[in-house]
Amino acid sequence: MQVQAFWTANRTCKPPKSRREGLAPFPNSRGNGMSKNQRIETLLKIQNFYIDEAKKCYEAKAYFAGCVMLGSVLEATLLIIVALYPEEVNTLKKFPKRGGKPTSPINWSLSYLLDVARELNWLPGKLERTNNYDSPEKGEIGDDARIIHEIRNLVHPGKYLRCYPSVDITEKHFYYSFIILNLINDRLQNKLVEKDVYFPND
Repeated sequence: MQVQAFWTANRTCKPPKSRREGLAPFPNSRGNGMSKNQRIETLLKIQNFYIDEAKKCYEAKAYFAGCVMLGSVLEATLLIIVALYPEEVNTLKKFPKRGGKPTSPINWSLSYLLDVARELNWLPGKLERTNNYDSPEKGEIGDDARIIHEIRNLVHPGKYLRCYPSVDITEKHFYYSFIILNLINDRLQNKLVEKDVYFPND
């Protein structure tokens, strides 16, 4: 996919650097007292809720709101994979820390989850984070996933003003985000089947 196809204006600020800090083992947080299976089941329900909300936004022609919901679907998807494969996540050398202690995955940002997915080759990428997202260089699925993240983050007015003050989020942006999300689900499908977990088809 051409990253250029998803963005219509030059970015006017630099993408953030990775926020990883400190060395730590994979945090073994139970998250509100839930078991692993309960967390995954709840995340699947949350994921479905965001999908339904994205559909409602599209039908109402609220395309930016729909893009925000698709970003939340992506975040829920990656949290599910993290919960299913702690042994892979455990191979990472650095984790976000708060108060000197590693944080639970349920507190990880979408940006960090995308870093994890790239490093573990769940969603491979090759473009540098310092590249503009309108780069003519062809990226991989992990690079395309950053487009969903970038659009979702325009929910912050300061971000919108700094980076894309002349861009209107339209049906085209929703469509591209939706296509990328489907490609991501296709990429992750085998990892889900191994654990007997299935994402919705639409």
